[in-house]
Amino acid sequence: MIEDGLGDSIENLFESFDPIPLAAASTAQVHRAVLHSGQEAVVKVQRPSTVTKVGTDLHIIQDGVAAAARRFDWARHNNIDGIVNEFAINVIRELDYDNEIYNGRRLQKAMAAIPSVHVPDVFRGLSSSRILTMEFVRGVKITDTAAMDLAGIDRKALAREFLRAMVK
Repeated sequence: MIEDGLGDSIENLFESFDPIPLAAASTAQVHRAVLHSGQEAVVKVQRPSTVTKVGTDLHIIQDGVAAAARRFDWARHNNIDGIVNEFAINVIRELDYDNEIYNGRRLQKAMAAIPSVHVPDVFRGLSSSRILTMEFVRGVKITDTAAMDLAGIDRKALAREFLRAMVK
């Protein structure tokens, strides 16, 4: 998938690439890699046929909801089919990583005023609509309070900065 999506061999694209996924989900998996510059990265690789499979599932849901809208007043009056259609459009849009790249750049610009927030860089030359290569960022899970305390993270300050970023 990577070689087809980026048009070159993994050896030419990356200094090193871990074939064992760091994370995996139904639509993609994520691998660690090192760029030729020495910078650490993660590579999100969409699974083959994801768009087709998701599209088929969404059509089944849309057909069921359209049938409900024809049969039940509550479904028709609450525009259930319109809600599901909007959901389907956004799901398909999210499967195109070019949109994620665009939104990531917009988020970087928006968060530039908040120095404590770091949005990972996207490596555009190593990304496509189905491959997303981003800067690897080390961190602590927000749910792991013991690790946060061990790392010396001020949780109250973090909460304030998080809220500030969300409002921004």
